[in-house]
Amino acid sequence: PGDESGTEDFMKPVLHYYNEAYAADAEAQVAAMGGDAGFAGLSEKARDAIALIMDTVDMEDSEAYQSGAYGDLLKDESGFTMEADKEPDVTGAIKTASQVADALILQYYEETDDLEAAFGHELTEEDWAAIGDFMTEYMEMRHGAPLVALNITHPLLQELRSELQDEDRKFSFFCAHDCTVLGTLSALGVEPYSLPGSIEPKTPIGVKLLFERWRDSDGEAWYRVDMVYRSAEQIRNSQELTPANPPMRYDLHFDGVETNEDGLISEEDLFGLFDRSISAYDEMVETYGLAHWDPSAPAMQSIMEFVEAATDETSDGFIPEKDRIAVFDMDGTLTCETYFTYYDTCMFIDYCLEDHPERVSEELKEAALEIKPGYTAGE
Repeated sequence: PGDESGTEDFMKPVLHYYNEAYAADAEAQVAAMGGDAGFAGLSEKARDAIALIMDTVDMEDSEAYQSGAYGDLLKDESGFTMEADKEPDVTGAIKTASQVADALILQYYEETDDLEAAFGHELTEEDWAAIGDFMTEYMEMRHGAPLVALNITHPLLQELRSELQDEDRKFSFFCAHDCTVLGTLSALGVEPYSLPGSIEPKTPIGVKLLFERWRDSDGEAWYRVDMVYRSAEQIRNSQELTPANPPMRYDLHFDGVETNEDGLISEEDLFGLFDRSISAYDEMVETYGLAHWDPSAPAMQSIMEFVEAATDETSDGFIPEKDRIAVFDMDGTLTCETYFTYYDTCMFIDYCLEDHPERVSEELKEAALEIKPGYTAGE
């Protein structure tokens, strides 16, 4: 949905908020998927599926694998990486195996001959399901942790809520990847589910996340939230979808949200889901924005008490909004108490000596080297 005019791509699954404290806690949530062993546990859990994937494509017989370029997928560990404004990613053996598994699943759908689909190997439906489960677990590692899901889907959740609240809108269609669907459902607090008739239990190829609005006799709006998808059989046999051969539908349920006798969610509860997730993002930003403050410090307590009093209409210290004035300066408020060109000079030093030394003259490098000791020493 982004374009050259600067419109934000609200479906791009990147980290919209980031700092080191946030990253540490988000990574801990991902590691917890592996139990007490953390990432080592995730790696161990994936070993059998990775071995199956490698055997299916005869990976160990390939020159590229034998060269060591891909490491040892049966022994190497996996990890997680995050960076501001970029998509979080899994590293190591699970990442490499997922790329092969993704191609295998596409071949399974496209090739009706079971031996051809598995490169001459005899794979059972359970084997294919194991590969699909592995891909799902990879996506959950990448986008499913609560702190990650809330972060990467925040603009999309805002846009979805806006569309759903538009009474004049009859139909909206957003096109995204399976990982976006998984992250959105994780952020909204979907209850555990497994889609029948598919080797991909959470977000099979071509899946649609459907918000369907109904109205009762009193005009009240109710919603059904479904996953709509083609079964593995429908895909492999290129079956045309018709009223007699409809796609699969699966009703989703969410933490703390009840449904009526027809399995529908009230409009109030549905929008409450979105508000809960959107507010959770705002709370996350507030929490980690103060991560380096000591809440027990007198200065911190003084600031918090002042803000609470100034915004509480019942307080003697209440200040009307029209009278509130915030003053910021360059002497310890916006920046540390340093000479006003300190940061510019540090950037100049890094640019000349670390970032792009190939782009600057020897004269500038010498100047950077000469002033660097004083700046790195804080003089």
